[in-house]
Parts: sequence; structure tokens; C-alpha cells
Amino acid sequence: ESNKTLFVKYLFKEIEERFCYIKIEDLDYKNSYNQVEKTLVFFNVMEVYRSKTNRFPFKQLKVKEIKWSLEHIHPQNALDVKQSEYSQWLEDHKKVLKTIDSDDELTDRIENLIVELKDTNAKNLKLQFEDLSREVLENLDYKENNMESISKKSKIPFEKLIGEHHISNMALLDTKKNSSLGNSAFGVKRKSIIDFELNGLYIPNATKNSFLKYYSDYPKHLNYWTLEDRDEYLFKIQEQMNFVKTKI
Repeated sequence: ESNKTLFVKYLFKEIEERFCYIKIEDLDYKNSYNQVEKTLVFFNVMEVYRSKTNRFPFKQLKVKEIKWSLEHIHPQNALDVKQSEYSQWLEDHKKVLKTIDSDDELTDRIENLIVELKDTNAKNLKLQFEDLSREVLENLDYKENNMESISKKSKIPFEKLIGEHHISNMALLDTKKNSSLGNSAFGVKRKSIIDFELNGLYIPNATKNSFLKYYSDYPKHLNYWTLEDRDEYLFKIQEQMNFVKTKI
């Protein structure tokens, strides 16, 4: 018996109650996984809704063959990389290291280990790979010097933003693509996300936008996920929550 205007207002009220009163600074992969996932689904839906260029493919969230999970935008470590993928992991990261003019000695050691992997069982080189991969990720980890107490846009304390499991370092991705990215550096993941989409695979809008740095006004580093990127990413989520509140 309602009209369309009242029905839309009712929907926004329901959305507001479910998604817009969480304390976003406390959302964390380890302690509030389900709430992080729900918030990122909300964010992706609202990004599509407000773009007015296409419809959100809700069926993608319900397809039995697809299981959605949370991807760390900036990696944790490379210890979970399968031994059969050592060489590819090293090749991918060598390319990124070369784009940032890193130490030639490090890339030489990567090339040497790749050669060794061709001649030796990867199982016997596990420790060498783990030590070298840690060093590679350290080189591809942006060293922050902006550690004021509160971030500029989202107003979230930097001590929260810096956490590897904080929502500011999380994106929604299906499990299959998530595992294929492994614990790769941001620059490698960014290239993979581009390739996924070029091959016609579905990538949630906000996930794609974060890896392509659409939320960062003036991104300084395409191969790093910095505190400024995290701040602007969270600000966009907050902005969508505030938009919903204006529709009530």
C-alpha cells in the first residue's frame, strides 16, 4: 500500500540500522571478521548504487560456487606460499622491485634462487625462500614517516590504521582469487586485479577502486598501500554511511 518514495525511505532506514552505527575504527579481521565482511559488502553496494552507471550483481553474493572472503590489501607475509609457486612469486616481485629502483643485489639474489629452484627440490630451499621473501616484502613495505595521532580525513587514530588486520587494510574478494594472489606485495596484487578484470572476471567495485587507488586524491606511490591510502579508503566508507543517513 506504500508508494515508491516511502518504500525507498523504508529501505534506507533498514540499511541505516544494520550498517551505519558501527564503530568503524574497531573493525578488525581477527576480532570482528563477520562485521568487517558485512561492512565491505555494504560499501560495495553503495558504491555501485551511487555511481548510477550499473546495477550491483547481488546474485554474485549468493552463487554456490563462489565463496567470499577478506583479502589483506597490504600482505602479511609470504610464509603461506605453496612450494610449487616459489618461482612465480619471486618473478612477480622482482618486476615490482625493478620499478622502484631497489637494490640490485637483492634482485640478483632473487634471480639466483629462481635458478636454484629449477635444479633443486623446492622443499630443500624452503628456508632460503622464506628468508628472501621476508626481505623482499620489507623492501616493498612503505616506510611511514607520517605518524600524527589522528588521520586527516577519517579521523581514525593512526595506531588503528597501521594494524595489518584493520578494516582499512581489507577488501572483499572471492576465495579462489584471494588464494591465487597469495601473500604478494601490493604492487603484484594490483597487477593481478587488473588482469582479473581484463579477463572478464567479476571484481567488486570497491575492491577494484582500492587497488587502483581511485579513493586516493593524489596517490604518491602506486606500488604501496600507505597510511594516507588507508585514511582515504576509510573516509569513503564513512561517506557512504553518512549518505544513507541523509536519506532517512
